[in-house]
Amino acid sequence: MLLIDARERLLLFRFTDRVHGTSFWVTPGGGLDGAESFVQAAERELHEETGLRLSSPLGPHIWERSVTVRWGTRCFLQYERFFVHRVDHHHVSDAGLMDYERDELVEHRWWAAHEIAASSARFAPAKLAELLPLVLAGQSLPPPPLHLDD
Repeated sequence: MLLIDARERLLLFRFTDRVHGTSFWVTPGGGLDGAESFVQAAERELHEETGLRLSSPLGPHIWERSVTVRWGTRCFLQYERFFVHRVDHHHVSDAGLMDYERDELVEHRWWAAHEIAASSARFAPAKLAELLPLVLAGQSLPPPPLHLDD
């Protein structure tokens, strides 16, 4: 989920893999529960991870990717869809996080595109610094969604 505020900043979470000592910044989101759709999962995860309940329909599905993730002692294939949603502002609440998420999610931050581009931190998707300015400018929107290769 690309949650963008009125100041054109993107909300990202920094997760730390305590087994390998690595960390990276990611957009809000997560897995499907049962038979829910990708849209339903995005809305649920957004509420769980940020406290935000959408008052308007979720924005467009603009990117997708399949990626093998090594996290702790696990390795799994993850299929992701990225939606864009804009808010005026939002104060992030972690009240909906599960205990393991609270342990691994070490901080959140609203990032401007130029800050991501200038940072030496690791971001997922890897092309975020390149693609975010296009999204902010209203380019690179569907159809069809862009498939990311990372």
